[in-house]
Amino acid sequence: QDVPRAIKLLRAVISLADIQPPPYDLQAATDLAAIRLLSALFKFLLDAFTNTSLSLSQQVSSLSAFAHLAFSLFRQHRRQFTPYPLYYDYQTMIKNFIFCIVKQAALDPSQPVWIGDAGDDKLEALFAYLRMLGGHDSAMSLAQLEGRLGAACDIKSTFDRHPELLAGSRRLQMSRIEASDHLRRRHWTGDLTPANCNVPASWRHGRLQAV
Repeated sequence: QDVPRAIKLLRAVISLADIQPPPYDLQAATDLAAIRLLSALFKFLLDAFTNTSLSLSQQVSSLSAFAHLAFSLFRQHRRQFTPYPLYYDYQTMIKNFIFCIVKQAALDPSQPVWIGDAGDDKLEALFAYLRMLGGHDSAMSLAQLEGRLGAACDIKSTFDRHPELLAGSRRLQMSRIEASDHLRRRHWTGDLTPANCNVPASWRHGRLQAV
């Protein structure tokens, strides 16, 4: 998974929406209309994850617009639009993020909800520390796992306290295409508190955007 390359590809498709078709070329106009629809879909998804100025409400609206537009395209074109498992992943990802907002609102609405926390990056990082501790013998028995888990948690705690020490994975870095070298909670400038996010209203607004 090369995140910067994937984002670069999506942005390239989004930029194609600004192209004007040649006059009197109906085929080119039809092709560009399809590209504009696809670019709108990608933009709704990409903005929610990479536009650090968006508030939580705006993120929900953007993801709602993506979900509704993706549903419309999938309902009409099925697997010609996207494979079934990938479509399931799209919608499940959005559902999980909405659930996280609602749960945090019930627990403590004053605490921010960052979309990156809904992923499995932290679990993958812990697994990477476990393999690293094994050196050349990265496989482990249950007894070894028990011993290494404590050390892996200590490593994670150290990096959490001193994030400047963590170089990170080159393929997960945003530095090649973003001003920030990583997208983390601390880089977000938008309001991420559930107390200021009306989920139903934001979801309806996203549906209207998709229409």
